[in-house]
Parts: sequence; structure tokens; C-alpha cells
Amino acid sequence: MGLLQDLAKKHKETEIRQARHFGLLLGILWLFFFALIPLLRRHVFVLWPWSVAACLWITALAAPQALRVVHRGWVWLGGALGWLNTRLILSLLYFIVILPTGLVMRLVGRDPMRRRLDPTADSYRVLAKPRERNHLERPY
Repeated sequence: MGLLQDLAKKHKETEIRQARHFGLLLGILWLFFFALIPLLRRHVFVLWPWSVAACLWITALAAPQALRVVHRGWVWLGGALGWLNTRLILSLLYFIVILPTGLVMRLVGRDPMRRRLDPTADSYRVLAKPRERNHLERPY
């Protein structure tokens, strides 16, 4: 039973450390987007982003367990957006780049894999060029 308790303790410590890092980083990002960018664009200085960032930093340093629920939600949201973006980007890549390229290659008769049937051929094997004896001595 000691091993399971040790694993549970390490897991809890890891979650607390992740929540602490999340709170500190979220405070920095909050300041960047809501205080520094408007300041660089010559907007009026406002105090509320600094107070929100300070609350996040104090919570992250004093009681990171309070940020665990927010951290879990953030991780779930990131996973869901990653799943969606992966399917969307790969689908667009396929339909915009790969499919038209294949269709054009078929229209012009290009077959880089040489898949055409040749009834007169004894074999479809493509012989490799023999390499020099020292080809691995200077690979680059």
C-alpha cells in the first residue's frame, strides 16, 4: 500500500506544481494582452489588469490548489481545440494540396511509382545502383 500512497502523493504534488505554473503564466499573459498591448497602442493606463494579475500570482503562490479546477478546464479546452484543429487543418491540406496534385498527375499521365501493368515484363523489381565501398565514411 505504500507504493500507491507514494504515487498518489507525487501525482498531487505534480498537479499543484502545474497549477502554480499555470497561475503565474496566466497572470503574465493577462498583463500582456490587457495592459501592455493597450499601453503600447497609446491607450489610457488602467489598473484593473494589474489587480487581476496580482490576484492570479498571489493565488498561484499561496494556494495553487484553488487553480486546479481552472487548470483542468484549460487543459480540456486545449485538447478539444487541438483535436478540432488537427482534423480541420489536415482535411484542408488534403483537399487543397494533395487531391488536386494527384488529379493533375493522373491527367498528364505521370506515375512516379510505376504502377502500370506490363504483361511483357519478367519482374517489376527496380535494381538499385551499387554504392561505393566508403559511402558511409563522409555522410554529409
